[in-house]
Amino acid sequence: MQLGLKSIRVSAAIVLLAVSGVTWAEGGPATAPSTSPASQPTTTPTTAPTTQPVVRYVPPQVVPRPPHSHAPVASPNTVEELETIQAQVEKVVPTLMSATVGISVGAAQGSGVIVSADGYILTAGHVSDDPNRECTLIFPDGKRVKGITLGANHIVDSGMIKITDKPGPGGWPFVQMGTSNDLQLGEWAIALGHPGGYRVGRPPVVRLGRITHNVFGATATISTDNTLVGGDSGGPLFDLAGHLIGINSRIAPSTSLNMHVPVDSFVAEWDKLAHSEQWGPKPTDSPRFNVPSPPKMGVGVDELPNNAGLKLTRVDVGSPADKAGLRVGDEVFKINNQPVRNTNEMLQILLQQRAGNVINIYIRRPEAEDQMLRVKLAGATKAPGQK
Repeated sequence: MQLGLKSIRVSAAIVLLAVSGVTWAEGGPATAPSTSPASQPTTTPTTAPTTQPVVRYVPPQVVPRPPHSHAPVASPNTVEELETIQAQVEKVVPTLMSATVGISVGAAQGSGVIVSADGYILTAGHVSDDPNRECTLIFPDGKRVKGITLGANHIVDSGMIKITDKPGPGGWPFVQMGTSNDLQLGEWAIALGHPGGYRVGRPPVVRLGRITHNVFGATATISTDNTLVGGDSGGPLFDLAGHLIGINSRIAPSTSLNMHVPVDSFVAEWDKLAHSEQWGPKPTDSPRFNVPSPPKMGVGVDELPNNAGLKLTRVDVGSPADKAGLRVGDEVFKINNQPVRNTNEMLQILLQQRAGNVINIYIRRPEAEDQMLRVKLAGATKAPGQK
């Protein structure tokens, strides 16, 4: 059942999935503060057998979830009960949304969330992919900053990115990490992300659902009925108090059966991820995932208003796009005679191609006639500077 909520200042689309259950805890949870020096990652030297000190990266402070924050909340049976849940979601969403970013790595897009004032971002491993790749992070207001991909655990699909641009006074907006080992079945959960990829003028979309499963161990996974689609991967999952409890990972056969990486996995492996280590089979090699990878073009893109196409924001030196003559600022509106109005349409076209195929890309350039350029797609080859 979908219930329309009152419009909130952030213009987020909120979907309430009503299921029967238990009671709302008295007092209500509080929002996570927007800044806190204690939650910044730090480095500390540790004793090592070599002459060089070993740098250990420490995760941001984890905020224990108070008992009332993870007590399951009953489905609304009256308008008043619905408004109580709605009011709590509206209370925490502005803070959560300010730290939720769109991620552009090459032609692929996903989502992520900032968890420290100095710009550490948690996302899905299949979004960040290999370490040391340049990427673009897009804030809800459209502001773009540069970042670098760090480590990834492909067994559970956890990934990390670091913003490389300098923050303003007070640092980057961020959320506080909670815990996931104490999640209760039926507990409400708020998911954010960019379904279909970042869209100009559209803030991260908010959906509300319930915890349906919580698996511990090496393949730890949270399952929810929050409705997610492609592009939501890497986006955050919160409890009603605004504590980060997981990261969107993948979709089961139904869009209402979704899997998330528990936040506890990130905390336990923070040092390895921050040191740009990656391990485990990648999605294309693992039966746990069904995440196809398109051939490489070596570009970053942004959607133009009114479904007018895609604007190239980055062309990697030596990439197929660079060799074909594509430039930053080119506007792609068609590939192989198929219209390209958004990132999802471009991705679907590329997923039908293989490395070595030549595609025709139709572009607009300022003060020039429309052009058609032929691009020979690459496979796993990376642009110079990537590892």
